[in-house]
Amino acid sequence: MYNKTPFSAFFGKAKADSSRGNAAKQITRARLRPGLKANFSRIVTAAVAAAFVLNISLDLTGSALATEPATQQTDKSHTDGSVFVTLGTAGGPVIYHDRSQPANLLRIGDKRFLVDVGAGALDRLAAIGFQPRDIDGVFISHLHLDHIGGLQALIGIRWMLQSPEPVSIYGPPGTREVVDGIIQSLKPSARIGFGFGRAPPDPAASVIVTELHDGETVELAGATIKTAANSHFVPVEVDGVEPTLSLSYRFDLADRSIGFTGDTGPSDNLVDLFNGVDVLICEVIDLESVVGDLKRTQPQLTDDGLANLRKHLSKHHLTPEDAGALAARASIGKIVFTHLAIVGDTKDIAPKLINGAKTHFDGAVYVANDLDEF
Repeated sequence: MYNKTPFSAFFGKAKADSSRGNAAKQITRARLRPGLKANFSRIVTAAVAAAFVLNISLDLTGSALATEPATQQTDKSHTDGSVFVTLGTAGGPVIYHDRSQPANLLRIGDKRFLVDVGAGALDRLAAIGFQPRDIDGVFISHLHLDHIGGLQALIGIRWMLQSPEPVSIYGPPGTREVVDGIIQSLKPSARIGFGFGRAPPDPAASVIVTELHDGETVELAGATIKTAANSHFVPVEVDGVEPTLSLSYRFDLADRSIGFTGDTGPSDNLVDLFNGVDVLICEVIDLESVVGDLKRTQPQLTDDGLANLRKHLSKHHLTPEDAGALAARASIGKIVFTHLAIVGDTKDIAPKLINGAKTHFDGAVYVANDLDEF
């Protein structure tokens, strides 16, 4: 049994996830949780024992698959300053036991920002010792539900616990409409109250929304954040409403630069946006496996239907080869694959993703797990 691709699962054919390697993953994740440093030697001993029991290879320096060695567990080349945590690495609107919906945490000094906030983001935050009140802002790439499913929980819990400062939400056109809907959904709860002996504050006061467009710049927490519209979908105006966009972000920080593709296909805009970044956090699709899985599990799809779907997926997502070509053209330092649209377990598919990127790119390539740090 294995994790089905999000696309076949979306059509109603998902199978149970595999439990292989869960013991090793639990050890890896435990290392990321605060307060365990004093017990490091005990964790190392347990990890080594698990490696023998499970006949697996663990590099105890971290938890992401890299090019050299193939089972290196974390990128340790960047140890000071900013930290980027892949909270959720799933691709598509399917729930997995080991890959949460797309979400990331960017730590810049004492400031913490979510970059996309899929369902399960708060659980993953708790796993590394953070609460909703600890989040200063959110950057949303686009408004597909798998990227914003945790936004109501973030806004609502911060408001219920009366966090002293509002949270800032940055996203494409339509973000304000989404947040307004969340605020409206909190009003019945506000009428009930929370036992503080006074009426709860207006939930609208707990959020500040800034909508962003192609080519905009935000100065924040000592960082410069730039946007570019990408090719995940074609913006369409409906009923006179401004069309929304799919945005990619560049974070220029004091210690390094980070590119974040969000969901996208190949795009010249991104070559310009990501020129010279130290690390690219990049979506990826194992296209042939996904299409093959659909053909196997969806016999009602015609050859023309499969061909059209394949064309759609290739235009609006990045294959490993596409990502490698982008990284080479933009002189990027290293690639971290997340938003994994794959068939199977991450550890099994990682070498294929890495090798695909390396056909065009000679830098380091990582395939992220949930809760990995870069």
